[in-house]
Amino acid sequence: MALMRWALALTLALSPLTLAACGAEQGHSNLGCGSGKVPCLSGTAVVSLQTVKGEVQVQLDGKDAPLTAGNFVDLVRRGVYDNTVFHRVVRDPVPFVVQGGDPQSADPKVPASQYGGGSFIDPALGQPRLIPLEVALKGEGEPRYGQVQAGPGELAKLKLVHERGALAMARSEDPNSASAQFYVALRALPELDGRYAVFGRVIKGMDVVDRLQQGDRLTKARLLEEGAEEPDGRTSSVPENTKKSDPLPSLRRESDAQYEVSRSQAESRCRRAVKERLKDPGSFSVAWGSVKSGTFADNRKEWLVIFPFRARNSFNAVTPGTAQCRVDKLSGEVIWIRVDNDS
Repeated sequence: MALMRWALALTLALSPLTLAACGAEQGHSNLGCGSGKVPCLSGTAVVSLQTVKGEVQVQLDGKDAPLTAGNFVDLVRRGVYDNTVFHRVVRDPVPFVVQGGDPQSADPKVPASQYGGGSFIDPALGQPRLIPLEVALKGEGEPRYGQVQAGPGELAKLKLVHERGALAMARSEDPNSASAQFYVALRALPELDGRYAVFGRVIKGMDVVDRLQQGDRLTKARLLEEGAEEPDGRTSSVPENTKKSDPLPSLRRESDAQYEVSRSQAESRCRRAVKERLKDPGSFSVAWGSVKSGTFADNRKEWLVIFPFRARNSFNAVTPGTAQCRVDKLSGEVIWIRVDNDS
């Protein structure tokens, strides 16, 4: 079994269906978020992957993989993953990975035999965007970049590992050749730990992943929890003044007469969105606390709605929490949502 695992790991690195080496030289210095080459993510974000077999939701970890998660968010925003193909699905002799995200697989003129050899071509530069291997270790303030971290001492300190449902970047033999292609682990894959960049995990729809077949399409990728831009260029799914230590920030109150969506309408839409987020087969009631809402930071185009809640399920178990939404003042769309369990 151990020999089989290492054979699969070698296949992931050398198979022609993984990222092809693009020949671009990339140094190992200044590879992290400070390079400014890729927008980084701080905190977490949630992305919906709509496939022909159903929806999969993944949570991205911008704390321990800010560069890799930020790259993924940027590609989602650009529509790079829309209509791409899951070109590699390995279940035999043992479950391994479901891999997709090759931008060229969305082009109907590209033959299937070439899927897995493409990268994201940065339109501003006209060349592939490659990102370095990013691995975070416990006890260190920043991730390590550019080199495999597979020593016994390093493996014991990894913050993100290949558990079932882990989301990670595919690459060629060069550790710094990841671009757009990603994979989901179908089981724990410790043989890949420290060698490939894990940057998130499936939080909904793992049963959909299990049904995906080679050739199935990812029809649409979109952000469900989109981050707010921070001064250092990172994005954050949690506004700085709404962290756990200060769940009810001071909000500027103002007249809503000038907006198509009023404050009260925003509060109503936020309640519906939160109830949908909390919904499960056992839920049957949600009690809302007093609502606090106002302008989000200095952005006059969005309402920020914050309120406590108590959800009670069919087993009479009560879950208290705090919900926050950002609502577009023109369209009324809930563009960001956060639900914290206070228990």
